[in-house]
Amino acid sequence: MRLTHNRLLVWLLALVFPVPVCVSAENNILPGSEQAIEQAWVAAWQENSQAPSPFINRLVLSESAYLKQHASNPIDWYPYGDAAFAKAKQQNKLILISVGYASCHWCHVMEKESFTDLEIAKALNRDFVSIKVDREQLPDIDAYYTMVVEAVRGESGWPMTVVLTPDRKPVFAANYLPQNQFLTVLNRLNASWKTSPGVLEANADLLSGELQRRSQIRTGTFKKPDIAWEVTAQEALLADIDKTNGGFGQDNKFPDELKLQFLLNAYKTNKNRRLKQELIEQLDSFMNSGLNDLVFGGVFRYTTDAEKTRPHFEKMLYNQALTVIVFQQAASWLDKPAYKQYADSIIQFVNAYMRMGDGSYAAAINADYKGVEGGYYLWPARVIEALPAGIQTTEIREDRYFIYGPFLQNASSAWKHPLQQEKSTEPGRIENRITAWNALWVSALLASDDIDSASGLADVIWADSWDGQLLQRMPGQPGFLDDYGYFSTALWQLYLKTGDMAWKQKARLLDKALLARFFRKGVLSYGVDQEIQFAVDIYRDNELPSPAATTLALLANHQAELEFVEAAEVIEHTANLQVAGSPELYLTLVQQKLSYPASTKIFAKGHGMISLRPSNDPTLWRLLINLDPDWHVNANIVNDKALVPLSVISEHDGMTVSYPPGFQLAAEFSDAPLNIFSAETVIDINFPGERNKALIKVRLQACSDRICLLPEVLELESKQLLE
Repeated sequence: MRLTHNRLLVWLLALVFPVPVCVSAENNILPGSEQAIEQAWVAAWQENSQAPSPFINRLVLSESAYLKQHASNPIDWYPYGDAAFAKAKQQNKLILISVGYASCHWCHVMEKESFTDLEIAKALNRDFVSIKVDREQLPDIDAYYTMVVEAVRGESGWPMTVVLTPDRKPVFAANYLPQNQFLTVLNRLNASWKTSPGVLEANADLLSGELQRRSQIRTGTFKKPDIAWEVTAQEALLADIDKTNGGFGQDNKFPDELKLQFLLNAYKTNKNRRLKQELIEQLDSFMNSGLNDLVFGGVFRYTTDAEKTRPHFEKMLYNQALTVIVFQQAASWLDKPAYKQYADSIIQFVNAYMRMGDGSYAAAINADYKGVEGGYYLWPARVIEALPAGIQTTEIREDRYFIYGPFLQNASSAWKHPLQQEKSTEPGRIENRITAWNALWVSALLASDDIDSASGLADVIWADSWDGQLLQRMPGQPGFLDDYGYFSTALWQLYLKTGDMAWKQKARLLDKALLARFFRKGVLSYGVDQEIQFAVDIYRDNELPSPAATTLALLANHQAELEFVEAAEVIEHTANLQVAGSPELYLTLVQQKLSYPASTKIFAKGHGMISLRPSNDPTLWRLLINLDPDWHVNANIVNDKALVPLSVISEHDGMTVSYPPGFQLAAEFSDAPLNIFSAETVIDINFPGERNKALIKVRLQACSDRICLLPEVLELESKQLLE
């Protein structure tokens, strides 16, 4: 029997009747439990120079900033792991799973209301095993319980509040719960478990069946990628645009960088005038809305209104990175220098507020400031009255206003400095150093052509997170598929930008480790060290690019190695089955088979790199070719007519190409020596008159000392940096 949404909702609403609980606490015991406050916890608390606290729990030993925020709760919290589940099984207790993250406002509210309350603590310590989960530390667990809450409520957010039976089956799911309602739910569930456990177990089985249905990965016969997927996805995105307020959808507005990136990539392949106008309208709306912090810089995670005037005040590193990438690319492709200026302002913000002492970057900026949601970004009426024309305001709290408005008009205005000086301290920084998100920031720096900063950050990540075999997500936490995938992508991008083979070698080490760790028995998984009940869809985009799509892009760089080729075939088959139903939900995967011009590309099945770059002379461009040892391309003149010479083709009239002399190479299969380009080759290309962009096609054939590959045609487009 399948659990219907209505039946589940009726059952959950039956939990609202209060049951009184008496509370008592002893100084050295967590209330309602037999768990003493251990000396190791006290020592760890004191080591961090914390103020005295009547209660300390084992979360003080965690590396997670979010878990540490709950280390002084009177609750006998456990981190997610075997110890907590074994205790629940042994004592036949229900399990409370509480999921959140350190910069989340409503997570702070629930902690202050409920997790510091002695009555709630006694109920939890006596009747439950309580587990805290940091979504930044354990994204796979977060994704699974997000699906649980969505199955019950239709939507989800943070904090998540989920109750499991001792055998880990969800029996209750919600998000933020006010203090009285939370205590009521706890007592009703415990009473039901003690008096009629069969009822809870039956409902848990029904909910688990629904979750299994939702989490099933489509299977079937081989399906080829369909060019219509791009059209379907593009039409769905354009239809979802809010024509009045900008952004996608009609409710809360998110940056939706992946949707903007997809439309921009579509424009690269087909320079449609309507699509260009839609992109400009959306990017302008983004830049000039409440998603943007006009005073301090940076991007908020979302707005709580459709008009984009009331932000939810946390700033995530991944939003900053994805926004920089799309705006830097859009500046060039749409000929909008203002977009580069906006992206550069985000980089300045991140460097000022999120860069940590070791050179890596913090996960987020807290939504709360001095106990007030958005307090760092709210201003009194006396400030508002002195603002220049064009600035818009929204009253968030009584006599406290949020400022937003046209970025370009106010980008360098002097009025900002006095406002910035009004804040006595900086906003709270969440110092979780997440490998995947830092890797995205490497990509953002490269999109901004800051190669030195990108290289420095990549060195920090490599030194601190890679031990030669495994990659860490955070200190003490094994990496997930996105940590490996995003970091390897950044290393490949560094190789493409610099031609330095060391970056490629590091990327290959990560790709080998990724394949060994996450691709097992023909199945690609997100994590391997945590036991979850059902699979999570890693093929679909969420706020971050699909980890499966990222993996496929990396595997394409190793198409001369059988293990990578075979894995790519299996993963692509599964991916195509997922995409076919709703291409607009799988944008990063849909783009896997698109070929659009780029300034730099991989060729020769991963053994070569080619790039088109401007020079100091506005009429001169340079084509750079880098090849692995023992690989070459045929030069522009060949001695063997069976081989394909390198040629550069352009629609620009008057283009001239200065080919360097080739190298002579004796080969068993040719009577005459081969004329080749190998290692590093630079070809000068001259265009008549000054130009800020160049588009060429390069036809070439790559060979090793054993085989020649089929000829390739690579479309390259490069542009002068916009100031």
